Amino acid sequence: DRTLYGVSFMGAVEAIVVGEYGTILKSTDAGMTWAQQNSTTRNNLYGVNFASSNTGIAVGDSGTILTTSSAGLFWTRRHTTPITFSEYFKSVSFPDPFTAYICGELTVYKTTDAGISWYPARGASESRGQSISFGDSLHGGFVYSDKYGAGYTRCTSNGGITFDSTYPSSIDHTPNLFGICFSDRQHATVVGAFGYIAHSTD
Repeated sequence: DRTLYGVSFMGAVEAIVVGEYGTILKSTDAGMTWAQQNSTTRNNLYGVNFASSNTGIAVGDSGTILTTSSAGLFWTRRHTTPITFSEYFKSVSFPDPFTAYICGELTVYKTTDAGISWYPARGASESRGQSISFGDSLHGGFVYSDKYGAGYTRCTSNGGITFDSTYPSSIDHTPNLFGICFSDRQHATVVGAFGYIAHSTD
């Protein structure tokens, strides 16, 4: 009876779903049945991602960051440095088993110890961040929107050391963008309002 916002598979048959009021559900039969897990929070959760069958991160409103090393059975609350309770985290992505990025409404945060500690990523401070994705340890990007509802993409090719504006160009105008997915280091797709889809091969 609760709205669900994010899903991540940890293998062929195990998956985690997150949603409002701290809802975390786990399936061990490829989604046929689901069991509720103890998330330790009542805050809404919007994104979840797993680096392996055991290690995962879930994120949500009021600066909520949860990590698990037990395939989603137990979750631990983490905080950014400096601590923020005003961030709404929408999405999380693992470039490698120890590095992860969270896309928030105010900035992008990075961890290099599988989610134990977090700090702002350089060159990635934007408003209204919606989604983040990495194709490998070096290549990835996030989408965000401005106060006028126009969507933009910032990407990195150096593992998040810098994020550069890549789309749209100065003469283009796109609607609000809500999702991005890198299928590998070269190919990425963004989606947004009014059925908008754009694809990159470089």
